[in-house]
Amino acid sequence: MAVKHGVDGVWLIDHYNVHTHNLTACFNAARAHFPALWMGVNPLQFNRRPLDIFKYVSQELDRCDGLWCDCSFIEPALPIRRGEPITLKTLRQQLVPPKLLEEKEKRHWRGLYFAGIAFKGQPLYHPAQDAEDVAHNLDAAKILHHAAVLGTYFCDVVVTSGSKTGEACPVGKLSCLR
Repeated sequence: MAVKHGVDGVWLIDHYNVHTHNLTACFNAARAHFPALWMGVNPLQFNRRPLDIFKYVSQELDRCDGLWCDCSFIEPALPIRRGEPITLKTLRQQLVPPKLLEEKEKRHWRGLYFAGIAFKGQPLYHPAQDAEDVAHNLDAAKILHHAAVLGTYFCDVVVTSGSKTGEACPVGKLSCLR
């Protein structure tokens, strides 16, 4: 249906399935039918096993173009609260994102990596992150902006959300992440 309506690409999402069999079968069947279509996946079960995700997309999926992870695993609050700028030291303090990059390179996966910053259902960066006036909260604004900047070092596209499914993202939050 999406292809009939001229979309540029599609995302396939596996909502908390313990195994990836369904997502893998659906993705590879769709790829066989639409070899030129841009296709990405959001396998939510890897939010708890992030270092396995690039192995999955590179070995199990036939030419996966995009990977969406709700959680970026970026920890921005500590350096910004100490007033530190983004430096190599700040980047090295990140525990998981550099390992994700290493895995991506090791697997020779060349798709786009979309990673969530202050995304619904993930640990809060700041208690006010989803408030409509978050841009006026200096501490929250700095933390969100810092997280987004850090995200540009570790992923191709930084994404965010409202506080829950179906809820719009506050404009102030978007301006902080910009």
